[in-house]
Amino acid sequence: MAIDPTLAFATLAYATRTNATIAKPTGVVDGDFLLAGIYVEGDIAVTAPSGWTLIANVDHVTVAMDLWLYYKRASGEGASWLWTHSSAPSSGWVWRLTGVVASGDPENATRSVNDQGGSATVTWNSITTATDGALVIALCSQYDTAGRFSGSTLTERLDMDDLFVSADVQATAGATGNKTATSSESASYQSAVLLALKPAAAGRTTKNLNPWPLGMNIGAHIGMPGSSA
Repeated sequence: MAIDPTLAFATLAYATRTNATIAKPTGVVDGDFLLAGIYVEGDIAVTAPSGWTLIANVDHVTVAMDLWLYYKRASGEGASWLWTHSSAPSSGWVWRLTGVVASGDPENATRSVNDQGGSATVTWNSITTATDGALVIALCSQYDTAGRFSGSTLTERLDMDDLFVSADVQATAGATGNKTATSSESASYQSAVLLALKPAAAGRTTKNLNPWPLGMNIGAHIGMPGSSA
């Protein structure tokens, strides 16, 4: 089953708040893969809801913003999830995906992380996938709520307050090459993460082990007694 990157996001707009509640994306069923990105300013710690596994916490080296990335496999989900943090500007998203490996580590390559700023071009450094059909995801946080992106190397999936996501399935395992996108805010700062998700194992193909054509009189073919061979 191929990974489908076209499914729904649920988003939380940028605002100063205590805690971040994000609704469940449309269509989520048990077994779906869920990826979440939480943006918080002020070097504020974030605590994830039960069942979510941290992928990375990217703390920008120049400005006080953090990007927190998590995943979980859906199982009896409620209507929303709550990430707890003290009062601070925050925003976030949860993305529904299908076709991602059903157990174990979902990442298919060593992710790259790149803090940058002062340029309109955001660059994601190349990674090397290990499996055909991996989903390559270039995402970032941006220290500017008005900035939007264009000219992405990968297909844009989300462009919202402080957060951007692009992704495509890479048919053949190997180096992804660098990915880029252009921000409308040339003097802003970004934390850029390039990662890849493993596809679910291909289903087994059941073969017909009978060597004789369907409908053949086997006794006639091998000359059994009483046959008309």
